[in-house]
Amino acid sequence: MDKYAKEVEDFKFIPLELESGLPGSRLTSADSESNASQDQNQTPKQKQESRRLRVTIGINGWLNSEDDITKPWRVLDSSSEVFALRYEMKTLLSLGTALQDLVSSFAWKTLKMEIIKRTVLATLWAALWPIKILAMASNVDNPFSRASNRSQKAGQLLADALINKVQGERPVTLIGYSLGAKAIHACLQSLADRQAFGLVESVVIIGTPAPSHAPHWRTLRCVVSGPIFNVYSENDMVLGFVYRMHSLALGVAGLQAIDNVNGLHNLDLSDRVSGHLRYPSLTGEILKECGFLGVRASGEIEKDDVIKMKDEHAQGELIDIEAMEKKDYKEDSKEADQLEKESKVTQDLKGLSVSSSESAKDIGGGPSLPARPGREAS
Repeated sequence: MDKYAKEVEDFKFIPLELESGLPGSRLTSADSESNASQDQNQTPKQKQESRRLRVTIGINGWLNSEDDITKPWRVLDSSSEVFALRYEMKTLLSLGTALQDLVSSFAWKTLKMEIIKRTVLATLWAALWPIKILAMASNVDNPFSRASNRSQKAGQLLADALINKVQGERPVTLIGYSLGAKAIHACLQSLADRQAFGLVESVVIIGTPAPSHAPHWRTLRCVVSGPIFNVYSENDMVLGFVYRMHSLALGVAGLQAIDNVNGLHNLDLSDRVSGHLRYPSLTGEILKECGFLGVRASGEIEKDDVIKMKDEHAQGELIDIEAMEKKDYKEDSKEADQLEKESKVTQDLKGLSVSSSESAKDIGGGPSLPARPGREAS
């Protein structure tokens, strides 16, 4: 455990006890530290009263802000003791920034127009990616590769924590999206290698960048006493892009079903979700569809814009893709022009300096100003 702890920064379990039953409330990092301090100062009786028969651990795949560590898991009720796993916050924040930059780029908007014309499983076709997208690949590949490696280590450290019964003798439910799901995959691998059975009760993995090979999951299945839910979308463009350099021979769990594994259930969101970045906001709805009780969900999972346009295109309805491309181009051009103007003003001001004629004389920076015409020197 010490080996992995040295390689994973900021590994800790953040309790969401203060938020149970309070939809919409916020837990900041300062609150998290306060909760941890309060938990340490509690008497054994107080700790016993706050404990539940079950434990749920939520694991993030990337972060846009520090508050995102707990935000997706606030949908869970107080029937289980809920924790958010915090690890490698700087790395996950860096990945979140890179993903946001990718999906807001003009090249990505152009790709979405192309996706509309394609059938399902288009994300698995390497020939799909245009040169404009591949040109900016390193901006995402490097943060994703680094975060993926750290998530693997965090999953192994999580397995050590479960084996050492850090959460006590209680069944544990693991829920994670994107690289958080990869951490769960690594955790199950580590548990299976050490034949640590009966520690994990159920698992929900969402948009997982891990193999979907059935024999592989049959091995992992033995360490989970209850069901495993694999949530995927064949139209998940971001996952298809960041996972394109990996071997697709074993499949991708976040892009397709894991078949022929007893006790493993697939939830196909291909007809509603094309955006990988939607998953954190859909946690409640996804868990509800998986059969979890008491979760706070706003309703059904609505189709995103790309899926709606794909449906319209498939039904033969005319979609003015060129007009949409021009609109996106104008918006991006307007932003680019504004940035260029700001940059030009900055450059103009950068070399501007004000000095007196006397100081100019002293440093030999130039001649003194001539006397005005019509006036004699006194």
